[in-house]
Amino acid sequence: MFIWYPINSQNCFKMIHVKIGEPSYQFETTGRTMIVIDGLMLVNYKQYDTIIVNEAHKYPNLRAFASLCKAANVNLKIGGFLNEHTSKVLEIADVVEKCTE
Repeated sequence: MFIWYPINSQNCFKMIHVKIGEPSYQFETTGRTMIVIDGLMLVNYKQYDTIIVNEAHKYPNLRAFASLCKAANVNLKIGGFLNEHTSKVLEIADVVEKCTE
């Protein structure tokens, strides 16, 4: 027996969305959303549908957190400057944009 579940096209293949460049990042969110202010690894990511991390270049554990979110099917929106922390996430990101505002 085959059961078909419709997928929201906005979220399809956009699990990790990275915007690199100048601040003022605009992200579309769905469901329960959290904006990380401080303590990235202390976030209970499984209870949210979308997590937004601005100034991501400040978080050394960003790649590990992104991997956990991807495995848990949580949308992760990342904004920040390109540095050693954000460049590691680009390898597993589903969407990458360059922002010049």
